[in-house]
Amino acid sequence: MNGLGDWYVLYTRARNEKKVAQRLSTHYEVYCPLVSTVRQWSDRKKKVSEPLFKSYVFVRVSEFERQDVLKTPGVVCYIYWLGKPARVREEEINAIKIFTEETESADVLSIEYNDTVHIDWGLFKGQEGKFLARQGDHLILLVESLGQLIKAEVPVRYARTAG
Repeated sequence: MNGLGDWYVLYTRARNEKKVAQRLSTHYEVYCPLVSTVRQWSDRKKKVSEPLFKSYVFVRVSEFERQDVLKTPGVVCYIYWLGKPARVREEEINAIKIFTEETESADVLSIEYNDTVHIDWGLFKGQEGKFLARQGDHLILLVESLGQLIKAEVPVRYARTAG
């Protein structure tokens, strides 16, 4: 891995993000941010890792290496901004890394009405509640505590599906 050069955004074929990242990682520094989500099939639920950005992969290359990357199977093109290949600052890559580490499955939490949700934060930490609705980055849960039903507003990053 070269470690030199700028971060660029690659557009990939649909559902090829992880494959492209794997292929490129043997020669270049690559970042494909992944988040965990629970997928429901007819007979089971399964936790899977999905790309945070569909059809996008970040690659750090020098100007000289940029064209070679396009020969990789699954790569379609570079994303352009104002007529030039879009560059991403190191700080932005680091911010995405922090976001995916902190939130884990926050923005792709797959829950449905009345699902049981475990609370990992605040006054109701360790409690479970029934999912009622989502308002922005908060979940509205119905929590039974002390024999009373309480409506709790919990940031998504501090909630996970129970079970």
